[in-house]
Amino acid sequence: MVTDRDVERLERADRVELVALLALLGAAVVLAVATLAAGGGWVAAVPAALVLWQLALLRRRPTRRARSAAALARWDDARVRATVCSGQDEVAAVRTVRRADPDLSLQDAVRLVRASRSAQP
Repeated sequence: MVTDRDVERLERADRVELVALLALLGAAVVLAVATLAAGGGWVAAVPAALVLWQLALLRRRPTRRARSAAALARWDDARVRATVCSGQDEVAAVRTVRRADPDLSLQDAVRLVRASRSAQP
């Protein structure tokens, strides 16, 4: 089970890694501009900068998953039923649950609502 403390630790590590990747991205951009001004080699520098940027974005995904897992652990059927009005359709119910806890992913919120509705008598 993922705790809030684990999520905070992951977020701290991600921030340090993101700063390092952004520094590398900045260096790649400077290299691209310098080589473009010198008249050559820019073709390799621009894709390198784009790859670094993509790595920075991909690295953020595990933190969101961990945050959603920690948020999911805080929810049970009773809390879902208390949050969602009985007359709401599924889309509105999922929206209400996600507004109540923005850390939940869409997939986890849908699972919560569906599980709560299937457990109702």
